[in-house]
Amino acid sequence: MQDRFERGFIAGVIGGIIMNIWSFISGYLQFTHLRMVDWAGIMFFGHTPPFTLLENIVALGLQLGFSGFLGVVFAFLIPMIASQNLYFKGLVFSAAVWFFIYGITGLFRVPGTVPASVGTVVSNLIAAFLFGLGSAFYLKQFSSIPALRRPNLTAVPAMKPVKKNDDADNPDKQ
Repeated sequence: MQDRFERGFIAGVIGGIIMNIWSFISGYLQFTHLRMVDWAGIMFFGHTPPFTLLENIVALGLQLGFSGFLGVVFAFLIPMIASQNLYFKGLVFSAAVWFFIYGITGLFRVPGTVPASVGTVVSNLIAAFLFGLGSAFYLKQFSSIPALRRPNLTAVPAMKPVKKNDDADNPDKQ
């Protein structure tokens, strides 16, 4: 994986998986009434939960694809703002995306997303933070693999010139 796009996409998908694991646990414990897969389902299918099993699977796949896209954006953003404090930047990036998505759904009063309970807001913010940390961690891991670094180019001498008169040096031909 020498391509930044590919590294960002995979890091984003892994961050999305981590985020969804938290979201499913939080939903199971009834800390939230709106899991990440439910957000995706509302956006893609245009109706509120409950969703069928197939709708949940499709929504999860699309949500992980969106997470991969966000990972790509993050991967291309990092060189512009330097890569020090990558985890903090992952947190800020994911919180900004979370705030933007909450703002859009609140502004347009998307049914099923407003009003949101405190538990849902906090749970989704934690999920966003886990996405940011997970994406930053895996992006850093993928970038620290020696094969992913810039190839080690060293100057080597060119091949020695071939002598024109090899017969004089070769005792077998005499």
